[in-house]
Amino acid sequence: MSYKEKSVWVSLILNLAIAGYYIFHLHGLYQADLLTEETLTGLFVKIVLMLIVWEIILQASLALLNYHESDKGEDERESLFKLRGNRNGYHVLTAVVFMAIFILWKVDFSEHRLVFNELSAAMNTLNILVMGVLVAEIVNYASQVFYFRRGY
Repeated sequence: MSYKEKSVWVSLILNLAIAGYYIFHLHGLYQADLLTEETLTGLFVKIVLMLIVWEIILQASLALLNYHESDKGEDERESLFKLRGNRNGYHVLTAVVFMAIFILWKVDFSEHRLVFNELSAAMNTLNILVMGVLVAEIVNYASQVFYFRRGY
């Protein structure tokens, strides 16, 4: 397994863990009737900081363990896999953005919220966008893993 493939695996597993953490804590806040704009904002900040810090730590560790391969650049095949993964993630993110726009439009013309009644339309939209970014990144990295495993 090449260094680049290992790096993609690390990012995929980290994004899956962060998404699981986010969903688990969001569900816990909702079940305990503690879901407010302040608690959701705190959860957003926490997952962003966790994602940044853990990505730096894990990628630096991987580079130290594979120092002889980490200095090499990407070959054409790895660049193609990265582009295909980015394309797939972009399609997911675009769909999520359009869904968020639709929800904002629909909420503007109705009396109820479409996701969480406890939150404002802006926080509901922010929640959808954060989940969309996480899912798009997961699709991006999962696509790259698929192409690496397939080999072409």
